[in-house]
Amino acid sequence: MNLRKQNVILTAKQLFASKGYSTSSIQDIIDECGISKGTFYNYFASKSEFLIAYLNTAKEEEFRRRDALIYEHDQANKDIFVKQILIRIEVMHEFTLRAIHEEAFHSEDPILKPYIIKRFIEELSWLADRLIQIYGDKSQPYASDSAILMYGMIQNLLYVWSALTKKQVNLTLLVQYVVRRMDTIIDDLMKSNDLFLHNIELTSLDKNTKNITKDKIVKNLTVLKQSFGGSDSVLQQHTEFIMEELQSPEPRIHLLFSFIQAFKKVAKRTEYENEVDLIISQLKNFLN
Repeated sequence: MNLRKQNVILTAKQLFASKGYSTSSIQDIIDECGISKGTFYNYFASKSEFLIAYLNTAKEEEFRRRDALIYEHDQANKDIFVKQILIRIEVMHEFTLRAIHEEAFHSEDPILKPYIIKRFIEELSWLADRLIQIYGDKSQPYASDSAILMYGMIQNLLYVWSALTKKQVNLTLLVQYVVRRMDTIIDDLMKSNDLFLHNIELTSLDKNTKNITKDKIVKNLTVLKQSFGGSDSVLQQHTEFIMEELQSPEPRIHLLFSFIQAFKKVAKRTEYENEVDLIISQLKNFLN
């Protein structure tokens, strides 16, 4: 991401922190940056595309801090685990993510809502993986249930504390308390073999999503294009457009999303319909 885009995101972060996300408009960000509306929409094709860039910046910052913390430390160290969870809470606060997540989750935005759901699954998947590292491979069948229970305990303890008291919560003590509860919960799950998510593994869901790369989609589009035999059809034009957009330095996510339905429509009832449906599914997963 270029420096000008980064400056817009940094300005938005400061504005959301001081004014609140729900009361800040795109025009407020534009005014604060001292740029024109045309310049803003040259950087970001839509509000949704801007918010995804903003959320990606927060994710990268969280990963950077989290990964630096575990470097050269034992992955099974619970104190490190507590600190990693605290980083997540800190980044959520710094980037005013809770308000953004809540609004997006309850919206019908075709770009932003799937992205938020994907990030939620990724976070639960990370928790599940870390619990396996801490409690051993024998805890793997219970990791998905445990990750969701742990996430829910942290979220609800924070909510109840803020609702019922004006005192500042000690986040370290809260997370340490939840981790101690996980000792008992995971031990009990392993002894009783009592599961709710019997056939759902968060780690598998996350890995299936990560396996879809831009190169893989472009390769499949290339194979599809070659099957046209050099004909200059509308379907070929659509295929070439998506390939070019994906291979550009900064693909326009909003444009690709809007193009998916047209791509599906021109392939309908042709011999290429199944191949196009598969590519569209991969493209949606990649863009989300």
